Amino acid sequence: MTTTRPGEGNASVTLKDIAAHCGLSVATVSRALRYPTRHSEETTRRIMDAAQALGYDPARHDGARRLVLSRFGKVVLNHLIALIFPPYFYRANYFADIFQGILDVLTPEGFGLLTVDAAEGTDHTLPPSFTRGDIDGVIIASDPKTMMALYAHLRTETAFGPRPILSLMTPVAADASAVMIDARSGAYAATAHLLDLGHRHLLHFCGHYEDTTTELHNQHVQCLLGYREAYIERGLDPDTYLHNALLDDKLWKLAFRAENHPKLSALQSSGWTEGHPLLDLLRRHPEITGILALNDPTAIVIRHILRLGHLRVPEDISLIGFDDTDAMLDDEGRNILTTVRVPLRQVGRRAAKAIIARVTGTAKDDAILKLPTTLVERGSTAKPAR
Repeated sequence: MTTTRPGEGNASVTLKDIAAHCGLSVATVSRALRYPTRHSEETTRRIMDAAQALGYDPARHDGARRLVLSRFGKVVLNHLIALIFPPYFYRANYFADIFQGILDVLTPEGFGLLTVDAAEGTDHTLPPSFTRGDIDGVIIASDPKTMMALYAHLRTETAFGPRPILSLMTPVAADASAVMIDARSGAYAATAHLLDLGHRHLLHFCGHYEDTTTELHNQHVQCLLGYREAYIERGLDPDTYLHNALLDDKLWKLAFRAENHPKLSALQSSGWTEGHPLLDLLRRHPEITGILALNDPTAIVIRHILRLGHLRVPEDISLIGFDDTDAMLDDEGRNILTTVRVPLRQVGRRAAKAIIARVTGTAKDDAILKLPTTLVERGSTAKPAR
């Protein structure tokens, strides 16, 4: 008479089989397979090796597990997090750093990651994983308007319902967590640096906001508050010295949707830059001696526009970036961009930890976490020549 080992023929290997093989409890085996870092490395490895040797396939039990849990009104934990990012995230260092930080945490904890185009999530139906209830929680990173639309969309999905949502840089609702940066202090430090060098008239791209006294969460508003605070602390009127310009869509696309060499070649071969509104504004306001860019990629494009207008950085115009993601190289290949460093990989890590805590029930409430920024002084800023 032949006996069938678990995993052979039609037999299905269970957690009980693995537990018996290892001489451990079913609960210990279950925890080790779901959360590999919860037990000692030796115990986890022994369980993993046994599961592989016996041919354990968790997917064979998934349907039954969902059915049982749903009958008791419990949410099934599938160990799958959705990440909704802009479509060009893999070409932008900003989003790539956040993405790596998220993976740093999710992978060791046994969670998978589903990436979704932010535009796809608002303009079209969400992928079936959402409507089937496969997604445990969502991390969203996009512009505030898109994030609000995605939040509203997700809350109407029956299978997703009240499951955890976490936004990056801008909170979207009271029932969603957020990981932010202290943009206000970073913007303050950048402005204070230029003012203390002797600059007075500065140009920024954050837009006009009527209320600059309320604690607002939009990152651009926070930057504007930081700019104004630096002026006011030094007895200077920001309404007199702080100038505003709109960041046109073409410049934004050149900064984020192309690799460095093609985008700079496009700039140099395009008549668009020679008559660019930025150059026209600087000609009309020669008192402006410093520029506060929204981020490093746009700072790099701005520098090349200035070059085509025969303006040098920092001799004629001092220039500061934000995020510390992209290098502005001099003729010797050194990064000269003064910028505000944002701990983007840490943002991703903290976001992943927070969403895991919410989906597993370790954290019962949503929370907003704010990480610090740091000014990094390099060679794109100097005392004004005039």
